[in-house]
Amino acid sequence: MKIKKEMIVLALVIIALSAYLALRRTDRTHYALPEIPPVDKKQISRLEISKAGHSAVLVREEDRWLLEDGHYPVEPAKADRMLDEVSGLTLTALVSESQSYERYGLDPAEALEIRAWAGKTLARSFAVGRTASTFRHTFVRLADDPKVYHAGGNMRGLFDSSPSELRDKTVLSFDPEQIHSIRIVEKEKAVFLERRQADEAEKEASKDRDEASSDGFGAKKDAWVDASGQPVSQEKTNRLISGLSRLQCDHFLENRKKEAYGDPVIEITLEGSESYALYVFDKNQEGYPAATSMSPYPFVLNDSWLNSLKTDILELGKPDAPETPATKNDAG
Repeated sequence: MKIKKEMIVLALVIIALSAYLALRRTDRTHYALPEIPPVDKKQISRLEISKAGHSAVLVREEDRWLLEDGHYPVEPAKADRMLDEVSGLTLTALVSESQSYERYGLDPAEALEIRAWAGKTLARSFAVGRTASTFRHTFVRLADDPKVYHAGGNMRGLFDSSPSELRDKTVLSFDPEQIHSIRIVEKEKAVFLERRQADEAEKEASKDRDEASSDGFGAKKDAWVDASGQPVSQEKTNRLISGLSRLQCDHFLENRKKEAYGDPVIEITLEGSESYALYVFDKNQEGYPAATSMSPYPFVLNDSWLNSLKTDILELGKPDAPETPATKNDAG
C-alpha cells in the first residue's frame, strides 16, 4: 500500500514538473513584439545619423539627397538603401530586457541613433548596435523602449558612415555614344580627335576587325580620326571615353577651390549633347588634385587610373596603322 501511494505521488510530481516546463517554455518563446507602424520612404524628407555626439544629416531636395552641412550630393544608391532599412524596419526577436547595452553595441559610445522625419513629423527613431553573429540580424533598440531586439538585415555597415563616405563620388557622367569630339591638352601638347562616319571603302577594309569589335561605340559606322583625318586607336579612344563617362574620385578636398591649384597639367574637353571637361593639376602631398565641369568641388583621383590615362594620351596622338592586304594574306 505504501509503495502504491509513493507511485501516485511520484506520478503527480512528474505531471506538475512537465506542466511547469511546458508553461515556462511557452512564456519564453511566445512574446509579443512591438508593432512598428509603416513609413512610406517617399515621404521621408530628413534623415539624421548620430554617434557619440557627431552627426550626419541628409535632406531631400526634390529627387536627390544632400548632406545638410555643405549641401553636398549623397550617393544615390546608398541613400536609397538607408531609406529601405528605415521604412522597412522589422523586428524578429526579443534579445534582452536587462538594459545592459554594451555587449550589443547599444551603449552611448557605440550606438548609432537613427531619426527620420516626414515633413515636421518624427516618423522613425531607433538605435543601431552591432551586427549579430549570424550577420543576418542587427541589435536594435527602439526609442522609449529599453529592450534589445533583433532586426532583420545587416544595418551597421550601412549607417556607420562619415559624411565624406556618404558623398556621391561621381564627378563626371555622360552617355559615351553622344560624344563626337575630344580635345586633350597636356602641358605643351594638344590632341584633337573627332568621330567621323566611315566611308564605304573604310568599312570594307575594316570589316573583319569591326565584326570582332564589341566596344559598344558604333565601330561599324564611325571611326575616330585626328586633326589631319588619320585614324587613331579606336580601342584607346573608346577606353578613354568609357573611363570618363562614369568617373569617380577617391575623395574630395574639403574647403578647397580649384583655383588654388593653378593651371591644369592635363585638360580634357569632350563635346556631345553638352560640353564636359576634366582638369588635372600637379601632384602634391595629397595626390593628384582635379576638378570637372560638373563638380565645383576639387577632389583627388586614383593614382593607377591617372597613370593609365597618361599612357593612353601618349598613344592617342599616333596614327592607327591600317591593316594591309599583305598583312591579311599573311594572317590567313
